This record gives sequence, structure tokens and C-alpha cells, in this order.
Amino acid sequence: MLREAGHEDDAKEILVAKNEEYARTLSRSRRAVYRLLGLTTGYGYRPWRALWIGLAIVAIGWLVFGLGFANDAMARTKDAKAYCPEHCALVYSLDAFVPLIDLRQVAYWLPDSAKHISLWKINLPGALLCGYLWVHTLLGWIFTTLLVVGLTGVIRR
Repeated sequence: MLREAGHEDDAKEILVAKNEEYARTLSRSRRAVYRLLGLTTGYGYRPWRALWIGLAIVAIGWLVFGLGFANDAMARTKDAKAYCPEHCALVYSLDAFVPLIDLRQVAYWLPDSAKHISLWKINLPGALLCGYLWVHTLLGWIFTTLLVVGLTGVIRR
């Protein structure tokens, strides 16, 4: 009724509340996953949340990979023979995060676990940068998928 009356936002509020009530009937593990869908996509009714969270993760990656490059902890790969693009932390973060694109940064630059990263007079091992790259890439797959399925309405209940 609300949708037919032109109150799309109010209708979505009620559908989200319905899903939150449904989550209370689930087992603890299923409830955790279901609530994660609520936080990230509003149960499919607010899919742009996944985009905003993804942009925040890309911004964090921009800072982390920029710090790694500034500390000489990003090394050219063996594939970077004659041509190797300049390292750009923002483009690197996007390239590592969005699985559907290839911006030719991750293919030519990787964290060097043998180096150390200096942050406020604290030396951190370069292996942390490698670990962050894995987490960053995994989160990219998760949030890109959530955005796509949220926009297509597949997860709406």
C-alpha cells in the first residue's frame, strides 16, 4: 500500500523491520550472517550501503598501500619487464579491491615482506602489508558481490 501511495522509503523501512524480526527466529550463526546482510545492504533494500562501505575500504587501502610505497615496501613483480606503470596507491587499492577490473597495478607491484614499514617510529614487518592485501582483496570480492546481488534484488525477502 505504501509503495502504491508513492511512499517508497516508508515501504522499505517496514520491509527492513520485517527482516530484523525474522532474524530473531534464526539460529545464532544464521542470525549473524543475516544481520551482516542487514548492515551491509539493508536486506537488499539499501544496496548502496555496500558501495559506501567498499569506498571506505578502498580509501583505507589507499593509505595503507601509499604508506607501503613510501617505505619502499612495494616491489616490482617479475612480470614487470620492459613496461611497468608507476605505482599509484589509489589505483592499486581499486585494482586489488574490485575483482572485475584490471588496472595493471597489482600485476606489476606487490608488497615486499622482507621490508619494514615505519609508522610513527614503530617498525612493522612488510608481511603485514601482504596480509592486508589478502584481506583487502577478499573484502573486495565480498562487497562487490553484495552490491551486485543487492542491486539486482536477489537477496530481498
